[in-house]
Amino acid sequence: MKAAKLLAGTILFASLLASCKGQEPEEKEVIEKNITKDSVVNIVIDEDTLPPINENIKKLLNNPLDLAAYKQEWGTSNSGIPRTPNEIYRPDTAGFFYRYMLFYKLNRELNEPKPETDLFNDFQIYTYKYGDEVGNFYDTNEELIAIKSKLDNTTLGEINWFGKKEIELLDFYGTPQYQTENCFIYQFENKVMSAHFENNKVDWYKYIKIDPSIKLDESIPECLYEF
Repeated sequence: MKAAKLLAGTILFASLLASCKGQEPEEKEVIEKNITKDSVVNIVIDEDTLPPINENIKKLLNNPLDLAAYKQEWGTSNSGIPRTPNEIYRPDTAGFFYRYMLFYKLNRELNEPKPETDLFNDFQIYTYKYGDEVGNFYDTNEELIAIKSKLDNTTLGEINWFGKKEIELLDFYGTPQYQTENCFIYQFENKVMSAHFENNKVDWYKYIKIDPSIKLDESIPECLYEF
């Protein structure tokens, strides 16, 4: 009799175990991408799970800065031909990349004046100049490609994210399409805005046009999470 009860109990337990296994939710495939030694971004391979594009971030990415007007107001500056990452967008027209830094009128407008080395390194604008000549500083034969800043630079207007808290960005721009351990990365088409956080506040940010062939759901370029 005891043997019969034991056998029945074993069968019941096995059937319950099988039933529980059948109710496990289907797991989505997740790929881990090593971003740095200390951070990993998990990318879910399912476009339907990406957060929708917020209209505020779409508007900002489409028109981050009136470059010609900015140069008129805050120029002149140091400038030169830079090295650029392979992932950056290159127009299919003859020309070359160009960089502006150390805008001479800027220091008096900053909340905290900076030494020239900081103004040189911590705020730069990248463009693509059409043709084969640099020309005059105020010429407009160029396209804005990237902005990067570690400065609280209010002259940039809305794109100045320095000092903003995570909750401020989430409230106004929505959930970013991608995240690393310390960065929010917003994307619309090939235009990307990344913000790096230190103590829950943005300590640097970048606007970059990336090459249309770059798929952020497969790999996030270093230029988006390293200053």
